[in-house]
Amino acid sequence: MFMSLLAGIGAAWLIEMLRSRSAKWLIFSGIALLVLVDFFQGPQMLSEVRGRSVDIWLADQSGEGGVAQFPFELVTRAEHTFFTLVHRKPFIGGFFAAYSTPQFRHIEPILSVFPDTQSVSLLRELGVRWVIVDSTRYQNYARVHSAIESMGLRFRIELDGQYVYELR
Repeated sequence: MFMSLLAGIGAAWLIEMLRSRSAKWLIFSGIALLVLVDFFQGPQMLSEVRGRSVDIWLADQSGEGGVAQFPFELVTRAEHTFFTLVHRKPFIGGFFAAYSTPQFRHIEPILSVFPDTQSVSLLRELGVRWVIVDSTRYQNYARVHSAIESMGLRFRIELDGQYVYELR
């Protein structure tokens, strides 16, 4: 901001130094043109943003209950907040930037070790019905899948590497 102030003072000084009215207008017009060029952003490219197949499938599922995404570190990514606009269900997580909520700070260490009995119990307590697991984030997903089913979650569908389980 200080540089802008100095530029303005310098421009005023330069215009005052000129004797000819037409020269003043020429310098003023040149400065105004430079400012406009500086702020010009050009054409903005747009890209279509769509929900994932799993979010479209979830949108068609009736009933109450929230959604949890695993591995749990994914829930703080902005696109997962966007996905809630597609499926329209309550979501455990959110895009917090630097300031997460006290509830999130409480549940994060528990849900970060999913699947285990404590994390599944907490999901029930939070009213989660749908659990989405990104299989590409796990080394041996067959073992993770077995562990999830052994905790009482029912496998419903797999779409593009996203496994959906129902918690009843």
